[in-house]
Amino acid sequence: MLQQIILILDFSVAFALILWALLSYGRRKEEQQANYYLKLQKALMDEHYSVLKSQTTMVRHLRHDLANHVQTLKALDEGGKTEEYRKYEEQLKNLYTILRVDGACPNFALDSILVRKKEQCEEARIRLETRLLTVDGRGIDQTELLLAFYELLEYGIAQAEKGAEKELRVSGSQENGWLFLEVRCPAPREKRRRGRGRTPAGLRQSAMIAEKYDGGLSVEQKDGVETVYWTAKPDEESGR
Repeated sequence: MLQQIILILDFSVAFALILWALLSYGRRKEEQQANYYLKLQKALMDEHYSVLKSQTTMVRHLRHDLANHVQTLKALDEGGKTEEYRKYEEQLKNLYTILRVDGACPNFALDSILVRKKEQCEEARIRLETRLLTVDGRGIDQTELLLAFYELLEYGIAQAEKGAEKELRVSGSQENGWLFLEVRCPAPREKRRRGRGRTPAGLRQSAMIAEKYDGGLSVEQKDGVETVYWTAKPDEESGR
């Protein structure tokens, strides 16, 4: 009888220890996730501050350049130099077209992140190609969209820095009730294989945000290139 009681006590203690270990592990995972989310938010805030500083300087330059362009056009017009006026006007139209198409994104916040990431790619000698002409971000919480977009770019840049060919392509569209983002970069050397792989740790937050909006995140490796697909279904009625 005493042995049975001892066995029951041993079993109870062992069960309690296992339960405590499981609960502790769960708490650590939650804390790690919360810390990662906070670090991601801080990094995003730092990026925004840097972009705002650079854009303030850019606006000042543009304001000065715009005044010069207006004065030049006015002088050509008043001087009766019709042909010169037409050529100068055409040059300005071509410049506007380049500025509007080269990586422009209708969502101002996403576009500001692109400005900073382009600078980062230039410093790292990464050839960055962007195409996000129809992504306006309507129907998605802007903070969540920014976090997902930032994480996708960070991941793509990190992979491009390690690749033999430092190339990164970011494209996307928002149509037919869906938002699509695609990041193409060099595949990790240890994972250069065909087919779809597991979601990397560096993309876990964007994956969670995609799932929240009935979308998803998947990664495909093929011929030394890794493609990350991110999808979400904006809630148009909520106006988020």
